[in-house]
Parts: sequence; C-alpha cells; structure tokens
Amino acid sequence: MADPGRWVVSPAGEAAAPAGPSGLGPDGLAADETNEVPLALGALCALEHIDWLAAISTLTRGGPGTPASATDMACYVRDYCAADGMPDDPGHDGDVDEPAIEELFSHVGSLWEVLGATDAAQRLTPLGWWGCRRRCRRRGPPPGDSRRPRAR
Repeated sequence: MADPGRWVVSPAGEAAAPAGPSGLGPDGLAADETNEVPLALGALCALEHIDWLAAISTLTRGGPGTPASATDMACYVRDYCAADGMPDDPGHDGDVDEPAIEELFSHVGSLWEVLGATDAAQRLTPLGWWGCRRRCRRRGPPPGDSRRPRAR
C-alpha cells in the first residue's frame, strides 16, 4: 500500500482487493463474500461527509482505545450534529437517522478491523488513531471528492 493512511479515505478499496488462494471464484472471493463487497461499497458511498467528519474527529480526539463500533459511530454523528446545529448544511434538517447511520458504519467497522484500525473489541488501535490524525491533518477534500474547500 503506497499510502498507509488511505484506509481512512477508501477502506473498501484496500480490504476488498482479492488476495486469497487459488480455488476461489473468478473474482477471487468465496461465494458468500461476493455479494458483501458491493453492499459494503454502497454503504461507504452512502455515508455523508458530515458523518465521516463527526466519526473521525471524535476518534482522533479520543485516541487509541476509543470505542469505534457502528453504534458508537452513529452516536458520534448524533452528538456532533446536535452540538453543531448544522448551520452550514442547507440540505440537512438536523435529524439524524441513527439506525441507518449505524447500519452504514457497520461495514466500516468490519473493514477497519481487517485493516488493523480497530481491534476485536471494536476499539481504535494505535494504527487507527494514526490514520485518523493523518486524515484530519490533510487539507481539502478527500481524493475523488469534486467539492472544493470554501474560501475564507
């Protein structure tokens, strides 16, 4: 992996790359895994920028050992949106659909565990904290995001 911090931006691309032994399906995945990859990619794409911002900023502040389950991430989004009031997002009405966000982050949690960003207890590891801090330090939108940062 050329950029170890990239897992924060596109965890599915790194974890879904087939690297298994021969004898698997033509796509390199076992039959029961083939349907999971498109679902995980769809969930990752459905998460909004504010969801990622809330989760990553909370994990960065908390450091290694911070709870990072899908339920925790949905709570971080709820708390962030409640505290921020969402004044800069005209498309956001302030309501947070926690069950939906939890479902979307469930895919993130499983991918982060595979990548070592979280442990089996779904807590942020030192590697995960490093990646979150690295993502927060970068300027501008993540790769592939066509939005430009606002002028100040």
